[in-house]
Amino acid sequence: MSLPKNEPPAKYPANREESSTLTDSEFQNQDVQPEKTPENLAIAGLRMTPIKIALIFAVAGVLWVSLTDLLVNRYFEEDLLLAEALKGFLFVGATTALVYWLAHRALLEVQCKWTEKQLKNTLNLLEKTLASLGDAVFLINPGERTILRCNPAAERLFGYTAEEMIGRNTQFLYEHLQAYKKFGELSENVLEKGEAFRGEFQMQAKDGNLIQTEHTITAIDKELGWRDGVISIVHDITERKKALEASRESEAHYRTLVETIPDLVWLKDTQGVYLGCNQAFERFFGAKEEEIVGKTDYDFKDRGQADFFREHDRKALEIRGLSVNEEWLTFAEGGYSGLFETIKTPLRNAEGEIIGILGVARDITMRKEAENALRQSEGKFRALFEYSPEAVFLTTPDGSIEAANPAACKLSLIH
Repeated sequence: MSLPKNEPPAKYPANREESSTLTDSEFQNQDVQPEKTPENLAIAGLRMTPIKIALIFAVAGVLWVSLTDLLVNRYFEEDLLLAEALKGFLFVGATTALVYWLAHRALLEVQCKWTEKQLKNTLNLLEKTLASLGDAVFLINPGERTILRCNPAAERLFGYTAEEMIGRNTQFLYEHLQAYKKFGELSENVLEKGEAFRGEFQMQAKDGNLIQTEHTITAIDKELGWRDGVISIVHDITERKKALEASRESEAHYRTLVETIPDLVWLKDTQGVYLGCNQAFERFFGAKEEEIVGKTDYDFKDRGQADFFREHDRKALEIRGLSVNEEWLTFAEGGYSGLFETIKTPLRNAEGEIIGILGVARDITMRKEAENALRQSEGKFRALFEYSPEAVFLTTPDGSIEAANPAACKLSLIH
């Protein structure tokens, strides 16, 4: 938020030199004065009012009558008619010039007052704007890296009052001296190119808490350059950083979970383009995730199997729900072949719009083999049970008969 102390700041031109080192109280108390042009200097000594204008006309009239009568009596005694005519013409000319001069000065004075009012209004507007900003704003003297001004948001962010910050070197806002120097080097390298500096940095508040901040630093006057003064805008991104870190941790946990399960997991967009997958799926395609992302089934499987995959993708999109099917899959890595139960479901964004398809395939080969073995075992048992010449009863622990084979039924009839 401040700049490196490598060389003294460039000075303003003569009429701005003093303002470059104003303290905050001097800046607030100084009067906004109009530019000192020749016209404004003349107005400073002659404030036009109705009384002054009347007095100017009265004095000018007395002087005119006195001087012209004196001149007529001395030089035009023989031709008074011509003298009176010349006197009249001169009076009109002199009166016109006087009225023009008075009107011109009055107009300049009005313009001067209007300009002064506009400057004050602009300054007030800037003050209110700075006070209403949610981001901290600092006016920095880059030569000394001292704070010249700051807004209320800066006080709230760092916990210092304006009086505690103004006039101080910005080092107290950093966690340690090395951070202070590093920030100065980074910002100077960018500002020297005539560009605005933008970067993230860790600062320290008055209570010792660390603040994650985003800085934007620009020269006050681009023509004079950044060494003449800079404005630093500091945005608090602590909560954003915490949320980002939490998101990264959550993503890491999710990734760990997905990578450790033996099931094949993948994600496609609605056009069948892969967006991601786990390691088990990588073995199925025989390629790394970064090689799979951006491609489709047709880049890894023959058209028949790829068509089969896409057909079930479309089915899941059409029913807007789970699509379950069984399919034999052969892994490109290792050549393993097995029966898999594949579940596909549409993936939605925060607005509920379908943006892709999530797929999970589980190897059910052993389960199917166990089921087949169980059915075969049950068939054999049923055959022995039914065709045994000996009476066979199936009873519960309390002695109740649940089932009996034909030989047992015949025996019951005999008894």
